[in-house]
Amino acid sequence: MKVTTEIREDHQAHLTLTFEASEFERAKRRAARTLSRKVKIPGFRPGKAPYEVVVRYLGEAEVIEEAVDALLQEYYLKALDEVSLTPYAPGELEEVILEGTPVIKVRVPLAPEVELGNFEDLRLPYEPEPVTEEEVDQALESLREMHAVIEPVDRPVKIGDLVYITIRGQGQRPPKEGEEEPEEITLPARQLPLVVHSEPQENEWPYPGFSQELVGLSKGDEKEVTYTYPEDHEQDEALQGATMIFTFAVDEVKSRILPELNDAFAQTVNSEYETIEDLRKAVRESLENEKKSRYDEEYAAKAIKALLEEATVKYPPKMVEDELDFLLNDLRGQLARQGMSLEMYLKMREMDEAALRDEMREEAEQRVRERLVAEKLGELWQVEPSEEEVMTMAQQRWLEIAMGMEEKQARQLAKDNDFVRRLISSVAYDITLGRTVERLMALAKGELENEEANAEETESTPEGEDAPQETASSPEGPESGKAPQGQDEPPASDASESKD
Repeated sequence: MKVTTEIREDHQAHLTLTFEASEFERAKRRAARTLSRKVKIPGFRPGKAPYEVVVRYLGEAEVIEEAVDALLQEYYLKALDEVSLTPYAPGELEEVILEGTPVIKVRVPLAPEVELGNFEDLRLPYEPEPVTEEEVDQALESLREMHAVIEPVDRPVKIGDLVYITIRGQGQRPPKEGEEEPEEITLPARQLPLVVHSEPQENEWPYPGFSQELVGLSKGDEKEVTYTYPEDHEQDEALQGATMIFTFAVDEVKSRILPELNDAFAQTVNSEYETIEDLRKAVRESLENEKKSRYDEEYAAKAIKALLEEATVKYPPKMVEDELDFLLNDLRGQLARQGMSLEMYLKMREMDEAALRDEMREEAEQRVRERLVAEKLGELWQVEPSEEEVMTMAQQRWLEIAMGMEEKQARQLAKDNDFVRRLISSVAYDITLGRTVERLMALAKGELENEEANAEETESTPEGEDAPQETASSPEGPESGKAPQGQDEPPASDASESKD
């Protein structure tokens, strides 16, 4: 057998196996014997039918197919080793040529390759915005509204009231490119409560400022308003540029009496707060944590984006298809929790699964690239978690999964070794990715330089002197938990597997 290979631009390889005619003929005869043992041929005992009889009974195509499978099983891995190819996934048979010298061609998706470039010099300004007094005041105002005393009233609507209405809409959306006629839009009648605000609210439905149309109306009154949505309306793409006529009736009017911002209110919100200043301090801390969390998420995304700009990442199309499979399965789970199937979702959007995959492809490619550079960094920085950490978190995640299952279903899933391996692999990957991103953020902030300087200072401390105390430690895994009573814990498995 002779092996040649050609590397494609899409990080796949054409692997060509060329055989002597006599070698392929022997493979066909071995294949015929194998088939004659599997298939009952009239007049012959299993495995005893002559080659010509097997070919005549089953057809030469089936014999050739069996021979090709056998040759690939025998030579495929040897061929990869001979030409030093590392596959990402099993190869795919592309072509079998029998005229002249027998040739088998296989397309092989190659293992991804990542070159990070000069990532050590990555720096980004870290400037989270402080929480303002206005933001604290707004949060306290929201708390007041949550604790408002609501009472029915027999008077016209005022600013601050809670009003229950029945509303319907009818209108048209201008024709899009390629369309000739405008699209008729009908919004069926629906009942909803609205707080009447003095200023338009960004997420107000059906449009910002609508609640002010209620001012002065009384229970039983009806009104009609017209509104044209901007072309870039984000809440509902179907309404972009549409002109709608909304007809609504006032069903009920209720006043909202907001409590005073005093010590008694603070104690109502939480008995741990004695004064309004205690509540204000707690609200500020909560806002600071939320704001920092959002900023850190955005900062991490910027750091990864900057890392990608420096990196060279090669991967086969198969990786993207696998990621699309993951995204689709995740979407199926989300839809199922909402009582909807993927088929229903596709029907609502008037598209098929292939179109949905095309729509999600850009996101899938981005996820693949981000994951590959993060994994490469993780290898360089050696941030892999210990087996104990992985098993502890896997037990916790199993608790969350099993909590929503019937006992019998949980027991069956706990005994599924494939599920257990995937669970442990996923947990190990999540911990590694989290630590890698944390370290990447520290690099971008310039904090790793301080760590290295401290490490050098510690190493140079003369014997007998106190070394500086280490201030940073790697994050610990969550506390271990046990499976709910009556449910099996997933069996132990190798925690060192990589993510599937």
